[in-house]
Amino acid sequence: MIGIYYNSIGRKKTSVAKVLIKEGKRKIRINNKNIYLYFKKKRPIETINEILKIVDYKSLEINVIVKGGGYMSQAQAVKMAISKCIYLYDKRRSKIIKELELSKFDNRLVERKKPGLIKSRKRKQFSKR
Repeated sequence: MIGIYYNSIGRKKTSVAKVLIKEGKRKIRINNKNIYLYFKKKRPIETINEILKIVDYKSLEINVIVKGGGYMSQAQAVKMAISKCIYLYDKRRSKIIKELELSKFDNRLVERKKPGLIKSRKRKQFSKR
């Protein structure tokens, strides 16, 4: 018997996360690795666990494919994608997800470097003489 799948995409800066949720054993796999093996630091794992505290996670199997960016932006992209999937999976939790703004897209990007400057806005020190 084939179960029901829910999938969605989350983005943060240059990171893109594709999430597939189905009912099954309690598992989170990111790029076919355990979450604790993929994210070696504590902070990104806590970021992802914020959304999982809202939902009855005991009966969900979560598979994630994430590419690009750093480990923190990847964690935030995964969090966004999971919240979108949970919105599809359980409509009763939609009000909580909207109140906490978990599925809201953050469109800030790194500003490009301009010619003649050191960074995007940093200049060389001005000398009068």
